[in-house]
Amino acid sequence: MAGERILVIDDSPTITKVVQLVLTKSGFQVDTAPDGEAGLAAARATRPDVILLDFMMPKMNGYQLCRELVADAELRDIPVVLMSAKGDQVGERFVKTMGIVDYITKPFSPDAVTGVVRHVLDKYRQTDNLEDAAARVTRDDVLDGKDLDRAEVRRTVLAQLRASLVDALTSDAAGHDLRDPLRRAADAALGDVALTRMLAPLDLDALREPASGLRGDLHVVPLAGLLQLLDAQEQSGVLAVERGAARVEVHVRRGRIDQAIAHRVADELKLGR
Repeated sequence: MAGERILVIDDSPTITKVVQLVLTKSGFQVDTAPDGEAGLAAARATRPDVILLDFMMPKMNGYQLCRELVADAELRDIPVVLMSAKGDQVGERFVKTMGIVDYITKPFSPDAVTGVVRHVLDKYRQTDNLEDAAARVTRDDVLDGKDLDRAEVRRTVLAQLRASLVDALTSDAAGHDLRDPLRRAADAALGDVALTRMLAPLDLDALREPASGLRGDLHVVPLAGLLQLLDAQEQSGVLAVERGAARVEVHVRRGRIDQAIAHRVADELKLGR
């Protein structure tokens, strides 16, 4: 566990010093940067395992830095945790838009910052182990090429749904002291077998083929999980989401959102060009 490199990017010397001290005592290697530009340079130089990022900073803010990280093929897979103050008005909907894996609200306790870093590292270590195991599977092991592809698709779909469900179940938890145990419990309960039983009426393999239409309840499968699924399968079509008299049509092309058209939706909920 210990020894992973953490990059802390914050314009507050006090925050960076405290976080560096806490994580160093926990056995991590910690680098710091005072703003987004310096943080981007440090990320390129050290390739950290996790980045702790402030949102409001001079020169380059957290959102701009995230865009730079995503645009860099060597940095886009580094997990980013947002450190936001209560007055920053940065909620989970913005976090997901920015591609951030988790966030923690200032002021935070030493246990909270250590806990979120360990949670992110554990989560990505499990993902890496699955990818390594999949890479070692050959055609002569268990499955032929076609069946292996179908199994990988099924595993990808289940993993994406599990992540979305865990986020939905724990989003209202107050603070990481409560959220982390809930995440671990939910993640353990939503294994592949449990998810397969929940989705028994839905043929996951059939999602690879073009479909005339899919219908479901977003209380069961979150919208974020559905969009991830469409992206993974590179689906094209129109996703219609209705709530009462309001309706939003999301036009998807090869898994990417092309445009969204809203009907009877309040103007303050509309963002875009």
